[in-house]
Amino acid sequence: MAGIAQIFRESCPDAVYDSQGRYPPPRCLPRTRQAVLEEIFDWIGGERENILWLYGPAGVGKSAIAQTVAEICAKKGILVASFFFSRDSPGRDTTGRLIPSIVYQLAVSMPEKRSLIGKTVEGDLSILHKSAKAQVEALIIPLFLSDSRNNSMAPEKVHCQPFVIIIDGLDECRGDNNQREVIHIIEELVHNSHVPFRFFIASRPEPQIKNAFRLFTGSLCNVSLSDSDHMAQGKQDVLTFLKEGFANIMEKRHEEMSYIQEPWPGNSIITQLTSKAGGMFIYASTVLKYIDDDDFHPPDRLKEIINTPTGRTPFAELDRLYKHILSESNEQELLLRILGVLLLQTTRKRGFLGVFEIEILLQLLPGTIRRVLRRMHSILDIVEFGKIHFFHASFGDFILNRTRAERYYIDKANVHAFMAEALVRLLGTRSG
Repeated sequence: MAGIAQIFRESCPDAVYDSQGRYPPPRCLPRTRQAVLEEIFDWIGGERENILWLYGPAGVGKSAIAQTVAEICAKKGILVASFFFSRDSPGRDTTGRLIPSIVYQLAVSMPEKRSLIGKTVEGDLSILHKSAKAQVEALIIPLFLSDSRNNSMAPEKVHCQPFVIIIDGLDECRGDNNQREVIHIIEELVHNSHVPFRFFIASRPEPQIKNAFRLFTGSLCNVSLSDSDHMAQGKQDVLTFLKEGFANIMEKRHEEMSYIQEPWPGNSIITQLTSKAGGMFIYASTVLKYIDDDDFHPPDRLKEIINTPTGRTPFAELDRLYKHILSESNEQELLLRILGVLLLQTTRKRGFLGVFEIEILLQLLPGTIRRVLRRMHSILDIVEFGKIHFFHASFGDFILNRTRAERYYIDKANVHAFMAEALVRLLGTRSG
């Protein structure tokens, strides 16, 4: 059907929970996050609030929880759609593709709606270029109004079906107004008694999001990962995560570590790292990536982490870890210049430059960027077509903050100026 194909073209397949673009996604290990998952599924099976907002600071595992909820809901046959925002991924960083993505997934998961969706789009192709609110009013709400009018599904029966839509990383959608708009659209949907969806939303508790939910006129289920119970469980789960991570390193690199006495590195070290993490999975994940670098011996890398002093602020340990990783480069100035170009791209809507394009822009010899970034594999990855992917948005938060990054701070204004000069220089070279 041409209409459905058109919707797919305007959607963002990489934003879906099981997309190749997110593989491997973060997910909860077995027997972890049990309390919060139980709370979420109690909400899904309940009959009160139609929106659940899961919130907490960066790095505490919100996306892993959202991923796990999506996978379980998909197995149960109750997942309608998912959209995982990401500030460093084109198409996943704005609201432009959100509604087409949800509508396309709705057409797949609820095939009885497919024909009506397709006909609506074929009747007016401009719908896909209208505002998100207009798209919802044209493509989603009428689907369920027709059910009511035809008496094919009574409203009370609709609400017995706990169909779930998952939106993760709302704070990574660019623009405060866009974030508020998403919440207002969801509010409109849940206020429509014929729409059978429950919305699971995960984000940081940014002021504009908190305020939008504060003004929300419907019933809302709030789940904070910062409350004492979830924080205590989170720390225990980080310990489990570290234990399994070290066991995987030991198994994967058994030959070079055959002389190491097991269990490695021992409970006291894992407890120490758990304390440093303070419930932040991003810290534990970055530590494991750092230790498992193929170019280094894991016990040596572990010693470096253990020997770094303990910090005091909430992000002190993560900041200290990022600083240590950056300090390993012998080409600090060039490293920060490359990182500046990469991070600047995350604030723009255009496609990302790859390794080859950045080397041309910076007038570097082929292979320079891969050499300079060789020791940065715990914070970034060079993926297909030479695109460079940061593992977590918290790195950008760190290095673009003068107070936190200190001598590694990157000033975006300086990067803008440098790139403008580089482009002028490049154009001059080519025209000459």
